[in-house]
Amino acid sequence: MKLPQLTSVTVRLPVALLTRAEEVAEERGQTVSELVRSALQSVLEFDPATRRHDAVVYEVAKTRSILTRLLETQLKKPQVEYLLTLAETDAVAYVQQQTAKA
Repeated sequence: MKLPQLTSVTVRLPVALLTRAEEVAEERGQTVSELVRSALQSVLEFDPATRRHDAVVYEVAKTRSILTRLLETQLKKPQVEYLLTLAETDAVAYVQQQTAKA
């Protein structure tokens, strides 16, 4: 496999980050350049489906936080905890049902 033409770039990194990159590269049998190139490529070429998934997870977490805060202003703590337990049970059942269909 022929690699595309490569060019050099200089990046200033904290010592701890560079040290960790060197450790990970060695564990994977890569050079630091290969590790950094791979990491950068994965960030810049994220699959659109992965981006959408991340956006949905963020919105769900934000909505959950808003609803929880609203509940906490209206109900006592045991009631909020009970509702959250019910919601978690419902969510687990829903996910299991959906994954069984797939």
